[in-house]
Amino acid sequence: MKESTQKDTRYKNFFSTLKAAIRDQSISAPQKPTAQDVEFDNAIQKTESAIHAAFCDNINTPQVIVEVDEMIKKVNTYLESKSVKVPLLIKAYNVLIHPFNAMGINYQASE
Repeated sequence: MKESTQKDTRYKNFFSTLKAAIRDQSISAPQKPTAQDVEFDNAIQKTESAIHAAFCDNINTPQVIVEVDEMIKKVNTYLESKSVKVPLLIKAYNVLIHPFNAMGINYQASE
């Protein structure tokens, strides 16, 4: 039970941090994708496909959580680069929030 409470808190903090990062970024900054942006976008697409496959595999929730956790690590690494693109952050947010919404867990209300 303690582990699930810790994960819940970690997810709440992550989504709050990600939403703050999206709000704080300037869309007026150059949006031309770099190699890092392309790599991050590919990781988002790969994660989205893996989450979909896990849901199709008899709703394999443990695998969904593994995929979400791995993508959260990649998002945090991308945020550390300080050269982030708002559209990619929004895309990552949507891909990561969707599985929780599908499972009836609401992290969108946490601000």
